[in-house]
Amino acid sequence: MSHQDGAVGTSVIYAFGIFSLDDARRELVADGDVVHMQPQVFDLLLLFVANADRVISRDEIIEKVWNNRIVSDDAVSSRIRDLRRALNESSGQPKFISTIRGRGFRFEAEVTLRAEARAPEQSDQVPPESVSETSDDNRPSIAVLPFQRNGDQDGFVAIEEAIPRELIAALASLRWIKVVSHGSAFQFRGTHVDMTEVRRILKVRYCMTGIVELIGRNITIDCEISDTRTAEVVWAMRKTADVDDIQSLRAEISANIILVAELEIPQHESTRLAFLETNNLDAWSAMHLGFRHMSRFNRADNAIAEKMLTHAIEQDPTLARGHSGLAFVRFQKAFMRYSPDGPAEARKARAHAEQS
Repeated sequence: MSHQDGAVGTSVIYAFGIFSLDDARRELVADGDVVHMQPQVFDLLLLFVANADRVISRDEIIEKVWNNRIVSDDAVSSRIRDLRRALNESSGQPKFISTIRGRGFRFEAEVTLRAEARAPEQSDQVPPESVSETSDDNRPSIAVLPFQRNGDQDGFVAIEEAIPRELIAALASLRWIKVVSHGSAFQFRGTHVDMTEVRRILKVRYCMTGIVELIGRNITIDCEISDTRTAEVVWAMRKTADVDDIQSLRAEISANIILVAELEIPQHESTRLAFLETNNLDAWSAMHLGFRHMSRFNRADNAIAEKMLTHAIEQDPTLARGHSGLAFVRFQKAFMRYSPDGPAEARKARAHAEQS
């Protein structure tokens, strides 16, 4: 399966040591030279690098590489040996693949992702008019990556992926923010996270990462949201609980992430947009910048809010939250007597409220 960002001419590269693995080309390169290997050996390597730092059982290898066909342990061991030869390592002195007795194998090297331009194959060329470099949908976007796991490895299997899946589902309930599917976001599983690469590959403004730490009966979850344009941390949270309270902890984190999305991300966006000319703002950006000024409750900021919200509705007449904001601005003008014609402003407020 090829992990691509959807744009013609881009490949996702897994880099480790002297090697780089190109899933799209199905090619492993070492110091510029192509390393030849059998298809199943390549699939095995791809499984390892995409799940670096996680133990992969023999059953999972059979499921993913052999598509659940019945094969012997000797067949799996043979492919592991072939892969080790391709990576120029031995089982006695592993640099990349460690054997975890009784559990399976783990890829030990640090894996980083990067995007590279490639010439499209004849079969995947797209007519120029069907490829768009920009989108009319300028809503903020976010990717929730699989969390890292520290401490005890035996309890709560795959919780480092279960929590991000829950957060993706929670964020997807918000219509104003675009959420990357777990299938795309989880290609960053087990890798060093470079926000520049996350932005290039997933095309998102924000990225959520986290760490799950299990020590004895305590579980600690650290998570943060970063702006991929600047690598600035927008929000961070740390929660600790007894393992018996883990379900309550997960529900609390999901609830918190909704509040963060509704409050912190718009606030961060409006701060960044404050220096742009109004005419350069899209509807969403203008609306949230208007909200920022609307909540200051003074004549000057209310006038700015009116300008921003009017611009937002001109860009998108169906923007319900824009109409509700403008209704509040009009009401404020009438109630605070910012306008000499209070009744007229009240009628305009009601008209916008009816469209919200």
